[in-house]
This record gives sequence, structure tokens and C-alpha cells, in this order.
Amino acid sequence: MLKTAFVTFNLIFVVIFSVMLEDVKVTQEAPDRVKREGEFTVTVEIEKGSITGFAKYQVNLPVGVEAIEVQSQGATFTYAQHKAKFIWMTLPEGDKFQIKYKVKVTDPYLAIIPLTGTFSYLDENKRMTVDVNEKQVYVGEQEVATEEIPDPKASVNRTITDLGNQKYLVTVVIDKENITGFAKIQDMVPSGSKVEVQQDMGAVFSKVDRKVKFIWMDLPTANPLEVSYTVDMSSASNKSPTDINGEFAFLHKGESQKVIIGSEALAAAVEETQENAEVIDSTPVYEEVVETTDVVVEEIPPVVDESPVIPEPSQGIDYRVQILAAHRSVQSPYFQKYHSFSKAFNVENHEGWVKYTVGDFSVYKDARNHRNSLTAHKFPGPFVVAYNDGSRITVQEALMITNQQWVK
Repeated sequence: MLKTAFVTFNLIFVVIFSVMLEDVKVTQEAPDRVKREGEFTVTVEIEKGSITGFAKYQVNLPVGVEAIEVQSQGATFTYAQHKAKFIWMTLPEGDKFQIKYKVKVTDPYLAIIPLTGTFSYLDENKRMTVDVNEKQVYVGEQEVATEEIPDPKASVNRTITDLGNQKYLVTVVIDKENITGFAKIQDMVPSGSKVEVQQDMGAVFSKVDRKVKFIWMDLPTANPLEVSYTVDMSSASNKSPTDINGEFAFLHKGESQKVIIGSEALAAAVEETQENAEVIDSTPVYEEVVETTDVVVEEIPPVVDESPVIPEPSQGIDYRVQILAAHRSVQSPYFQKYHSFSKAFNVENHEGWVKYTVGDFSVYKDARNHRNSLTAHKFPGPFVVAYNDGSRITVQEALMITNQQWVK
């Protein structure tokens, strides 16, 4: 009988002790992800049961974030040395309550924010602690798994038909696989040639100087794909149609690819085949319509010779502002005298011109803003230019490659 009573007493004590241990419960809620340099709110719910008096809730945060008080329920809030603390001299009434604080991300390179917390209180002058379950908040956009893009294949051939009187029909046929999006055909014709499009297959057709271009923002699915144009060489400096050469360019995984266009035997009077085609810029170019063209500098007076600033080859896409173009080199005194401009500038030779640019920006909008800031210097039409690994491309193509927006 005595043994039974002792066992019963122990069971009652264990149950009461377990209830006392489970009397305090702490949970937290926070989003799974936050934008870079963004902010989010953490809600902490404390089920305190019957405890009263002094208590503290402490959060340890990583370097690169700040904590800001939102709701403290009568507690004193402090944040120092990456520790956020809520301290009560007397806990709020009721069995449970919520506190809130905001986490602001200050480090743009931070990847994960671990959220932990400890609630401490006194029970009969004994310090008791309850840890909250850790929550991890990821910083930045979630990476989406993408399907493997199959390798592209392309075979491109050019046929030139003699129409008589030094006029020719040029037909380009593309046989392709796994090529979509931006694409371009670019042919180089002799100077002085007159060109007219015959079939464009939805492309934007243009002829600038010696360059004949068919440009697609979204290449048609038709296969094979055929385009054509006529070229009149009666006034050309070189009247040999076999000197026409070019390439087909497209994007694959964000990088430009090219295929040299092969030439078949000419129909009718011309029998030669194309060999040793001249290689042109490997980057697809989309003719820019929002910027001005090169401006010729007025007669330039003699100046003291100074070494020009030659830009180092850049990596990837970058933007600069072209301020002048001329057929002869000028130095710093010219810019100081005629434009009150004394800052550093770049000098490059491009298509027979000496071109002067300033700045080096990875974001188009920054270059545009810099162009606007040059108004006071009265340059004859400064405009934004773009480069891919140091080679000039159009601004539209650079915007497309970098997924940036054009800003007026």
C-alpha cells in the first residue's frame, strides 16, 4: 500500500513538473526570402503562462543587417553589436503576447540571414531560458532551374545571280537548328553599290555604308530561311561580286555566335567562288535610331602635343559618351579652349574617324545621365555608345544582352 502511494506521488510530480516546463513557449514568423538591400518584419509570439516579473528576449543577427523596433509590448528595445534585445522589468498581463521587429539588409552580398532567439525569465529566482527554432531567410531572387539549352547548328550559303548591266541578285539561305531570338545577317558590299531588299522574312533591313543587314529580334521558325537583295555595282569602286562577304550572327546562352556565309558558284556570267571571306565584327549589331551620328569637328587650330588617353580593352558590356569625332587628332588644350572641358577622355580610331569618349559605365542609365551632365560644355551632339569586350556595338544590342531598359 505504501509502495503504491509512493509511485502515485511520483507520477503526479512528473506530470506537474512537465506542465511547468511546457508552460513557456516561443515561436517566430518571418518570410522565406527578402530582396537585396530590402527589409522584412519578424513576429515573435511568447506564451508565458503564469510567469511575471523580469524577462528578456534576445536575437543575434549577422553582420550586414540592422534591427529596428516595431512593437515591444512595454519592453525596452536596444540594438548594438548585432544583438537586438527586448527587456521587461514586468512582463505584460495575459497568457501570451507578440513583439515585432524589422530587419533591414545593408550588405548587398549577403546570402542568408539566420534568425535565432532566446527568451529568458526568472522562476523563483532561477534563470530559465527558452530557445526559439531557427529560421533562415534567403536574400535575393530565387534561382530558377533552367532546362539545358541544346547546342545550335547553322549552315549559311550565299548565291549570286548575274542580272546583267553589273546588277546582281544576292540570295542567302540559312539552314538552322536550336536558334531562336536575336539574329542578324550582315554582308559587306563594295563601296558605292546600290542595294534594294527583295525578301526580308520579317527582318529589319538596312544598308549603312558597305554593310547590308537583316536583323531579327525574334528569328522566324521557318527552316530553311531565305532572304535576298539586289546590288547594283555600276557605280561601285570594286565591281567584282565575288568580293561580297559576310556572316550570320546570333545569341546562344547570352553570348554572340557567328557563322561565315559561304558562297556558291555565281549563276550566269560570273563563275568564281567566294574564298577567304573578310571576317567582320563577331557581335550582332542592331542599328541605333535613338542616338545621333558622328559630328565633324570644325577646323582645329594647332595645339601643344600631349599624349592621348588610350582606353584599356574592357570586359563584357560597357557604355561611354562620345563627345567628338574628327579626321585628325586633338589634345586636351582644344577641349579646354573651345568647350571648357578639362577632364580625362578616351581616344580611339573607328571606321576612319578619331573618336573621343568619356566615362565607363556598366548601366546604360548612368551613361545617359552623364551625357546630360555635359550640356554646359556645348559639345556638338554627345551621345551614348556601347562596347562588348572593347568592340563597338549598338546601344540596342547592349541593352538586349544585359536585359536593361532604354531610357530617353
